[in-house]
Amino acid sequence: MQEEKISLVWLKRDLRLSDHEPIFRAIEAGLPVFIFYSFEPDITMSADWSEFHESFIYDSLLDMELRLRDLNKRLYVFEEAIEDLIVKLEQKFQIQNVFSHQEVGNAISYERDLRMKDFFQYRNINWTECELNGVMRGLKNRKSWNSKFLAKLKVRDYDFDLAALNTVNLSNYEMAQMLLEFKNLSFRQIKPFLKIDFSQVLHGGETLAKAFMRSFFEGRFQNYNKHISKPSLAQESCSRLAPYLSWGNLSLKQVFNAYQCKYNASEDSWEKRNLSAFKSRLFWRSHFIQKFETESEMEFQNQNPAFNYIRTEDNHELIESFENGMTGFPLVDASMRCLRATGYINFRMRAMLASFFTHILWQDWRCISDYLASVFLDYEPGIHYPQLQMQAGTTGVNTIRIYNPFLQCERQDPDALFVRKWIPELQDTPTELIHRVRKPGEQLLFFKNYLDPIVDYESSYRRAKEDLWAVKNSPEAKYYKQKILDTHVQSAK
Repeated sequence: MQEEKISLVWLKRDLRLSDHEPIFRAIEAGLPVFIFYSFEPDITMSADWSEFHESFIYDSLLDMELRLRDLNKRLYVFEEAIEDLIVKLEQKFQIQNVFSHQEVGNAISYERDLRMKDFFQYRNINWTECELNGVMRGLKNRKSWNSKFLAKLKVRDYDFDLAALNTVNLSNYEMAQMLLEFKNLSFRQIKPFLKIDFSQVLHGGETLAKAFMRSFFEGRFQNYNKHISKPSLAQESCSRLAPYLSWGNLSLKQVFNAYQCKYNASEDSWEKRNLSAFKSRLFWRSHFIQKFETESEMEFQNQNPAFNYIRTEDNHELIESFENGMTGFPLVDASMRCLRATGYINFRMRAMLASFFTHILWQDWRCISDYLASVFLDYEPGIHYPQLQMQAGTTGVNTIRIYNPFLQCERQDPDALFVRKWIPELQDTPTELIHRVRKPGEQLLFFKNYLDPIVDYESSYRRAKEDLWAVKNSPEAKYYKQKILDTHVQSAK
């Protein structure tokens, strides 16, 4: 006989214990709460998943677990498909409610949510999905989006007293009796937050997220505009909050409120310029996620179909060289090696990497989308796919940018410190040679331990420029461009 009625809180990309509407709603419902996260096999076995993501999520869950444990409360972590998990929980509980945030994820998570909607309806379980970070489901265009989004940022936080949270506390024996496979969080230990080491993989968790946010607004933001495009200096002067937002250790509202408090308290015009630049990127972030929510097909399809007939042949040798940071282009290779080791590279270098892969190597953006997603610690599908297409030039709306990796190196890494850090083969190479365009087969003494360029930059640049602009100026591309603008650009009315 099923006895205990409970509510479930299903954690997704919202791994925190503050400003959390599903937990808030579960407390309001008045039933014991079973809080859980599941490493779903369909997701963890997909090509865009990596140990970067799993480790960060572990840290985040452990941070939550330690805080709850101090109050004799629990959360549970599984390796189960959600449908299978619910069926097993129904052996012991009467599940009345499920509370979760909406997820703007990839096609796998979207299709799972469609299945779960029918699944819960069939079982007469009430599933409440809460909006996340102001992204609105069901919008067909951007009319009045800005005003609605700003209004959502001004809504009060969904905070609560953790002591009021009545969690379901099962013993490990009881869990085993229910035949539930669960992960033991106790094997990892979060290192004390003593000093930020920006050169390594960031740890996850709400505690660290708030420490990073404090350190940014207490001083690191001072060189935000000056250093944002520089691969070494951006590591410290940028907020580094992207993974904490992507995996939900912080809500966008919390970051926006921290920005607003700092901006209002500042009387320095230089500080205000840096803070305003940061704020614009918070809006930029939500703009792209909303764009993807409205048109999620861009995970797989060129947003502008006129570009379907270019880059039709994949070169696996070029792709593999790019992924491994072995192209013979110093800034490209340094950026990829840094990314593979740390899960981070600044935005300008990300744009250059996407541009180089699609324009200079002339490869379809879909050939690299999963791999880049797996090595970006802050992988956010709603930003990842629109940005890749924008840099690849396949929107037909944005300016076609073909970044010159040698010129970018000269401007953003003028002393080649970043390049030499990640490419030890170039330790003794003069800076002016690192910044110089080098042709395949051009043997230079100081490059004897480094790779030959895998393509000729100048001829590749000319081909990309001619072919891309020919398509963009075609009647077909202009037709689809207008349709895209009608959907994604806010009306002036």
